[in-house]
Amino acid sequence: MHAMRIEVYLDAATTPLAVLEAPPYRLELDTRDLNPGPHTLRVVTHHPDGTREERLEAFELNAQGALKLEAPGLALTAGRLTLDLTPPESPRSGGLPPALAALAVLLLLAVVGGVWGLHAFADTPAPRAVVATLEPEPGPDGAALYQTHCAACHQAAGEGVPGVFPALAQNPRLNDTNYLLETLLQGRGGMPQFAHLTDAELAALATFVRTHWGNAYGPIPPETVAAHR
Repeated sequence: MHAMRIEVYLDAATTPLAVLEAPPYRLELDTRDLNPGPHTLRVVTHHPDGTREERLEAFELNAQGALKLEAPGLALTAGRLTLDLTPPESPRSGGLPPALAALAVLLLLAVVGGVWGLHAFADTPAPRAVVATLEPEPGPDGAALYQTHCAACHQAAGEGVPGVFPALAQNPRLNDTNYLLETLLQGRGGMPQFAHLTDAELAALATFVRTHWGNAYGPIPPETVAAHR
């Protein structure tokens, strides 16, 4: 499905660097005005159905303004950085959630079975009622949130990039809840802030990095995130 609007933010900026509302979804950035070192582009894709997706594109410039670290999807020619932002085709369909759809099927089978039983076996006991239990909706997936917002810089296994993006694996700073939540909510250095995420999403993301890759610092509930805003 084609995106309705794509917004691109540079580093920790809160004002879009560019807003793309029609194909081709391609960003061209003049890097000659950027300082050497690591940078990130936050790409926010707004779909016509009201949903949105976010991802980070990380790159680093050397003193001559060239790419110091190769990044997939990025090309630098004559001081202009080009990024293809064309969203992939991903069919989206409506309909009932799986749990409600299953309940509807069970109720339909119960009704059909009851009517058939009344006609075929009028003297037999009535069919037993079918009871279905709806499972509560699962919370945000911390691993998926990490892959979307963090893995581009801190890498898939939290190993980071030495001298550029700090490692999260076996990082004692993650034991400091205040430090971690302030970093997520306000940004730090070249890292953008993620205050636009919900309390539940930030809690799931923080809990994931605190409980993986040799970290054992325990979960952070959404209420703690809300208290830090």
